[in-house]
Amino acid sequence: MSSEPRRRPIPLSGVAEELGRSLGWLHRHIRELREKHGFPRPLPGIGLYDPLAIDAWIARQRAEAAPQSPAADGPAADDWGAILDRRAKQIGAKGVRI
Repeated sequence: MSSEPRRRPIPLSGVAEELGRSLGWLHRHIRELREKHGFPRPLPGIGLYDPLAIDAWIARQRAEAAPQSPAADGPAADDWGAILDRRAKQIGAKGVRI
């Protein structure tokens, strides 16, 4: 992604490229991404995507996935197991034991 904000809307194939996925993969998963993860919808009337909205969505996903150190006002160490269990369920890793 460029350091300068892009202004032109992009097609779904461009979105797939931004995500590092194939267009076929994105077609198969777009509904789930929208419903479960708040993926942006295309711009009304033109069916293209706002690249800034895609960039913002990717940044949110990275922030949610990034490990965070427990802060004084954050969850206690005992709560991290529950937080990780919830996150695993969100991404569909049910029944996985480590």
